[in-house]
Amino acid sequence: MGNFKVEKMTIRKVDLQDKLWMGKYKGKSVYSVIEDDPKYINWCLENDVFKLDEEGRNMLVDHFNYAVENEETEEDRGDNYGDR
Repeated sequence: MGNFKVEKMTIRKVDLQDKLWMGKYKGKSVYSVIEDDPKYINWCLENDVFKLDEEGRNMLVDHFNYAVENEETEEDRGDNYGDR
């Protein structure tokens, strides 16, 4: 077998002001994506796309906690699309 070199992958650490460099939110700040689509940020974290600094992690956790505490069902909203 041939020789091969394994390189260690470095995961970029981002803060709330950093702009995303890839994906459907390319060019948007991490802060605005947490506000608009926190599940996307969570997916990025779970898939080692990047790591959040402590302030970003706290904001993400707070956002999910707020959503759970104030969860409405589609039936509560009176529709099947999430429109308010």
